[in-house]
Amino acid sequence: MGVSTFMNLLIFRADGVTPVGGNPITECETVKIRSTLGWNGECLIQGGRFFVRTPDGVEHVAADPVPCLGAATVNTGGCTIGQSTSISTTETIGDVSYTVQPQDVVGDQGMFSAVWEDGIVHIVNHPPQGGSRSLTLTVEPCPD
Repeated sequence: MGVSTFMNLLIFRADGVTPVGGNPITECETVKIRSTLGWNGECLIQGGRFFVRTPDGVEHVAADPVPCLGAATVNTGGCTIGQSTSISTTETIGDVSYTVQPQDVVGDQGMFSAVWEDGIVHIVNHPPQGGSRSLTLTVEPCPD
């Protein structure tokens, strides 16, 4: 991620409250994925796509395009400043449900990713921006 953005990627058990952390998940288990893309105070960001990719390759899109994220008092060009004082500073993908399937596991690993691609960071002549966060979790067989 660039100097003006942050992104997190969190995996929870099916209850949406208990974090998986570094613990294994099991085939046939349902997990919840949550990710946030945000602005850290240096400039506004917008555009591009923001999504979570689950181990089955499906992209769960939160925003396409990403709305203007930042503070309405910042004047860095790009987003229309002063129109509103309620420009959000984050965009969240909340509680995407995914059930682990044996065919989605490589070795004993399941890969989850959050991706922001082809976005705009409103500082002088910045090329398209983006970034990603990935988590690889150990997957154990379904209990009998």
